Amino acid sequence: MITETERTVALKNNIGGYDVSGISVFKAGGSDVSYTVTRSKSKSGRSVTMKVRCPLCGGIHSYRYSLHEFCFRTLIVGGCEFTGLPLFYMGEKARIQEKISRISKIEKKICAYT
Repeated sequence: MITETERTVALKNNIGGYDVSGISVFKAGGSDVSYTVTRSKSKSGRSVTMKVRCPLCGGIHSYRYSLHEFCFRTLIVGGCEFTGLPLFYMGEKARIQEKISRISKIEKKICAYT
């Protein structure tokens, strides 16, 4: 069985949109300055820790996922702990693109009514 270790991440940026990039469990410490990904050991086994600077509240949020979650979940949503709003989407590229497209359509409709 071949395991996909490359994930797509859509991270909310300062202007309300999303920056989409790819990360891999084997390339810890992503090249994007908005977030860092580190591999770490936990009591229950290996995990992936993602630290994200939040454009919503200005703080740094930390998320920990098992390698199984990181590699096999089709969509992971991480939110701001203070505002409760989605901060990033991580998973399969097609699912992320679909999610971002749907969000963009909704936001365009909201802007049209204001």
